[in-house]
Amino acid sequence: MMMERLPPLAAVRVFEAVARHLNFTRAGEELGMSQSAVSYQMRVLEERIGTRLLDRSPRAVRLTAEGRRLAAPTQEAFDILRATYAPARHKARSLTVSAPASLAIQWLAPRLGLFQLGHPDLALRLLTDPAEGADDADAALRFAEDVRPGTASVPLFVPDFAPMWAPAFDPEGRIRHPGDLVDLPRLAAGDPAWTRWFDTQGVACPAGTLRPGVTFDAQPAEAAEALAGRAAVLLTPRLFRADIAAGRLRQPFPAVPLHPGRVWLVHRGRAAPPRPVRLFRDWLLAQVAEEDRFSGG
Repeated sequence: MMMERLPPLAAVRVFEAVARHLNFTRAGEELGMSQSAVSYQMRVLEERIGTRLLDRSPRAVRLTAEGRRLAAPTQEAFDILRATYAPARHKARSLTVSAPASLAIQWLAPRLGLFQLGHPDLALRLLTDPAEGADDADAALRFAEDVRPGTASVPLFVPDFAPMWAPAFDPEGRIRHPGDLVDLPRLAAGDPAWTRWFDTQGVACPAGTLRPGVTFDAQPAEAAEALAGRAAVLLTPRLFRADIAAGRLRQPFPAVPLHPGRVWLVHRGRAAPPRPVRLFRDWLLAQVAEEDRFSGG
């Protein structure tokens, strides 16, 4: 019996990466190819099977109906190949996790000792984005409204935000109402997140109070400004519970979600995750549940 000829596997491999990333540049970075080479391989595949798999525009790449039909089984096939050729020792005994710096430093890293105590046979490596190799992690924590196609995901929690400051910022305790913060030094006072938080508290924030200033891209750096007593800062209480409990930071007003989305644990493929990822997922969900019980969340 004559077997059906397959399309070129190099082109199929490129399609699998493009379908996951929906971006030629990121697919090329993963595969070690230029964007033009990725585009060429996609054309080869489309010509071979006789139909378009992608809708291309200057700003976005989308799968066509036929692309969506082929993407899922193609990704599952490559998941099987990855699992088959992964060294057995690595598969059984190591786990690489990536996370944004704020989550990695403030929330995940302080808990990883507990995971290691419960699973001493696993070597765990934590990468902070955009660390080298983060795209090759076995699992990742991501903040997003939704997750990419071709990934399995578990929702963890919705980050909320509240103003915080050190005792030195308000030594006499004069800040008693959210409106008292309007005219005081606030980190990134021009950030619309401040306006949204004031709105949730029924406080008008005049345009003149939205002054430009220093901004940071990670909450640990923002918290340093608060701990130094220089400003009130919008922070996620879940990440700074130790500082709040120790009295290093004050949080007298409620925390509310200010951005759409949530924190997810994601890993590649739709199949059941390998043992290290499964153990980490179950432990992480237990950590979130325990924290929510403690805080009344």
